[in-house]
Amino acid sequence: MTKNQQIYLSALKGVVDLVFETSGLSQAATLFNSPSTSPISSPIVSSPLSTIPETLYLDKSRLLQLGSDVDDTTALHMFMLLFRQLVFSESLDGQSAPDPPKADLADMMRLKHEIRTLGSSRLGSYFLAVSLTDDPEISLQDLENRRNVKQDIVLQIAKRANDARHRGSRPLSALSSPVGEVPDQRIVSVAQRWAEYNMHSGSALSTMLRNRLRDVLFDAVVSLAYPGRDSTTGKMLSIDFFSTGQIPTSLGTAHVGTPMAGMEALTDEIRRLAEKISRVALIHLNSYLPLYETEGFLSSQSSTT
Repeated sequence: MTKNQQIYLSALKGVVDLVFETSGLSQAATLFNSPSTSPISSPIVSSPLSTIPETLYLDKSRLLQLGSDVDDTTALHMFMLLFRQLVFSESLDGQSAPDPPKADLADMMRLKHEIRTLGSSRLGSYFLAVSLTDDPEISLQDLENRRNVKQDIVLQIAKRANDARHRGSRPLSALSSPVGEVPDQRIVSVAQRWAEYNMHSGSALSTMLRNRLRDVLFDAVVSLAYPGRDSTTGKMLSIDFFSTGQIPTSLGTAHVGTPMAGMEALTDEIRRLAEKISRVALIHLNSYLPLYETEGFLSSQSSTT
């Protein structure tokens, strides 16, 4: 790649990384893993702003909003993963199903809709404020409400997993009863323990899934926003942010591939996130790419940091 291409891709990667670093889950994990830092002296809501470069300072509210979207998608990803693990785990209920368990994309999409119906618009909030000490501004009632809704979602996942384990090869929509069977208590117990162990900031599983989501989103953003120059004139492609709110036609034709295994049900969420991040990145690069391309700019910046 040419130097300009490297700078362009580095800027796209930087924007994606900033979105993840300014998310509430990332900041909570930093506090969780830093015993010398108190939540009172370093509030979660204000700490990410100090990490935003000056050239992106006017976009800080957009980056924080995108960080919240990342937390929501991560939470949804974990809930869907719990469902798959309950469906395909052996010896959960001590019974042998007549046919191998099956969970197709239609099942996952139906469950995703149910999770969003039961939960709030901010699923990522169930990662945060595990206790009052995690966020001194949260009320006891709000904390209890989050725990109750989280338990409702886990119970619904256990019920759907129980349906899938006992229905054989029939789709869930073909079951005679829309309610389904009452889930075995052992499945419910496993689901509740899994959620308590993994659904909090700083858990190994949430960190791994966030890293996977970051890689998938970066690939999608590159597909939408690169190359950023007109092939005939060499000039940066323009974007009218106030017209349709969509990626320009010349860029929107880029294909955002199917996410990696286990993330198929999140295709819509990943595409929307990639489009939003690409829009912010394109507006930013239309203004600042000439500055980044200035001879010696990167070396001078690295020597002062």
